[in-house]
Amino acid sequence: MMTTAILVISAILVLVVLFVTARGRAGSVSEIAQLQGKTQPVDLVAFRNLTDPVEEKYLRENLPARDFRMVQRERLRAAMEYVDAVAGNAAVLLRLGEAARRSANPQVAEAGMQLVNRALRVRLYALSAKAQLGAAILWPGVHVSPAAVTDVYQQLTRTVSRLGYLQNSAPARRVAAML
Repeated sequence: MMTTAILVISAILVLVVLFVTARGRAGSVSEIAQLQGKTQPVDLVAFRNLTDPVEEKYLRENLPARDFRMVQRERLRAAMEYVDAVAGNAAVLLRLGEAARRSANPQVAEAGMQLVNRALRVRLYALSAKAQLGAAILWPGVHVSPAAVTDVYQQLTRTVSRLGYLQNSAPARRVAAML
């Protein structure tokens, strides 16, 4: 009986931690104009380069093993910073989507729902990518494939742009371009 209670409590705690991790801790954002200063620009081309298997293969073949491991760890740490920025932006955009979801305009509400769904997906992909990158930092020979993060993040930024268009917000288009 005691074992069952411990397992149930543990399962509940795991679910709460996953929910909080996916949702993030971003402050309140109710309109796109409030995004200014709450998000970080992410260079997806640089991120893709850092995690490119072809680039990794080139470095592995042209550097001594010790130097390769050192360079690869630095590259993966930089990639981890990009993933952190993507996850942080997604947390902020999740709040924006929640606010838009409550709009009286059905198109804005639908775009808000899409934004919430995509932001949650980005947060979960980022969590997975961080685990992969962490493993690769410990063992530089481990191949990682966090490219899916960039794909879902691009979908997320397109959804923000669409929301800005629906809200007829000129600052929205500028802010969406800065993600």
